[in-house]
Amino acid sequence: MRTWMVVLLVLIAAAAGAGGGFWFAHRGATPKPEAGADTSKTEETPVAKVTVAPIRRGTISQNITAYGTISAPANEVRALSVSFESRVAKIWVTPGQAVTEGQPLIDVAASAATTLLVEEAKTNFASAERDYNAVKTRYDQNLATNAELNTAQSALQLAKGRLQSLNQGMAGAGTLKSPAAGIVSRIDTQVGQIVPIGGPLLEVASHDKIECRLGIDGRDVAALKMGEEVTLRRVDARDDKPIIGHVAMIGKSVDPATHFVEVIVSLPPDASLFLNGFVTATLSVKDLPDAMIVPRSAVLPGDDGDFEVFTIDDGKAVPHSVKVGIETDDESQIVSDELKAGDNVVIVGNNELEKGMSVTVETPEAQTHSVEAPMPPPAPATPPATVPAPPAAAPPPPATNPAGINPAASTSASPFPTLSAHPETRSLP
Repeated sequence: MRTWMVVLLVLIAAAAGAGGGFWFAHRGATPKPEAGADTSKTEETPVAKVTVAPIRRGTISQNITAYGTISAPANEVRALSVSFESRVAKIWVTPGQAVTEGQPLIDVAASAATTLLVEEAKTNFASAERDYNAVKTRYDQNLATNAELNTAQSALQLAKGRLQSLNQGMAGAGTLKSPAAGIVSRIDTQVGQIVPIGGPLLEVASHDKIECRLGIDGRDVAALKMGEEVTLRRVDARDDKPIIGHVAMIGKSVDPATHFVEVIVSLPPDASLFLNGFVTATLSVKDLPDAMIVPRSAVLPGDDGDFEVFTIDDGKAVPHSVKVGIETDDESQIVSDELKAGDNVVIVGNNELEKGMSVTVETPEAQTHSVEAPMPPPAPATPPATVPAPPAAAPPPPATNPAGINPAASTSASPFPTLSAHPETRSLP
């Protein structure tokens, strides 16, 4: 018996060793292809999806874009002031308000210092008048000389002239009214403020004679010409109808604050622009006819500081070195001996291209549809199939024992004795 057991264990160990050796020998092996299988299949090369557009010949314009503000010409601004030291009593208008000719603007009164000067001038005039009368009486009695009379007369005239000057200046006290119809462009004072003699109170600018002041880089000013057309738009409303103005003045100095040269553009009387508003201006400084023009997205920077565009030849990407001339927001002028009008250049997807890469050309419509195609609705959830429950197995027949106890009932009963409905019987555990 013991010999048989030893033989069985030896056989089991031998079988396990043979299986392990086979597994170690074949775990890194590659399965051989079946007979007749195609072994010439290679890895797939990447294919880029691109969009193309044709090169066209036409006229391209070099534009300058500048920014500026709307203001009134200096000779169309009325500054209000008084010729005496004044105190602001009331302001009737606000900056930017449109006013009519003769409309009340501001109330001013003489300051305490001005009132004191007037009273002093009145006292000096009365004193000079008494002195003159006294000298005149003595002169008539041959008690005063001509020199004394002339001195008294000069003092009287000087005192009278000073009083008249103050009274004429004081005539401007009260309510100042608008000298012409326009817009209140500036208010330099506040109620209760003391304004010195000739100090500005407020300004009224003409509302139908305005101009635009642009700041332009000094390198671009040389290309501008007097009377050249300028297209203006409000900065906050680019969809509005453009306003056409003309260059009226080209500055010859650089603003030290902005480092730009000021260019003034005259505007039509019906220009719907606000004073001190911001505008963007476009000036066309050069037109180049018969140029090769491509969309600006087609031009890419090259490796040597040049530029390049891609065309498609037999499904492959072909780069071309080009020179770039005039550029606008949407188009670029290119110069190349390898390309001609009508050749298709890549405008979308060219950033990923390399020489000889396989490409697939998509139309702009197809690309739009592929981007905007709605997502398909999700498929309705399929309820899980109901698996019928297996039929319940029939309970085994109760086994009988000499004591007459049912073992099935004993497995579900409590381990503790419980009283039955009849107090004389008990269910056994």
